[in-house]
Amino acid sequence: MPGKLYLILTTLATILVLLSFWGVPILLFWCAYAWFTTLWCRIVLVIVGVLWIVLIRPWNMFRGPVFRRFLSDLSKVVEFIFFH
Repeated sequence: MPGKLYLILTTLATILVLLSFWGVPILLFWCAYAWFTTLWCRIVLVIVGVLWIVLIRPWNMFRGPVFRRFLSDLSKVVEFIFFH
């Protein structure tokens, strides 16, 4: 059971890191729109969000053989967790 728990936690951490590539700029844009009232804070948050998107390019994580291997490994993990 500790092996499965470790596998579950590692898988969740990996998925959360991949989702954070999109979540961080969305959170920054939301904060700039809804939370901050001063103009300079809004400008800084939007610039940081745009830089995050331009530098990390999260749309590239869904392309190539690495993502296909990740999906096949993820299916193996789900099969192992639930059926073994």
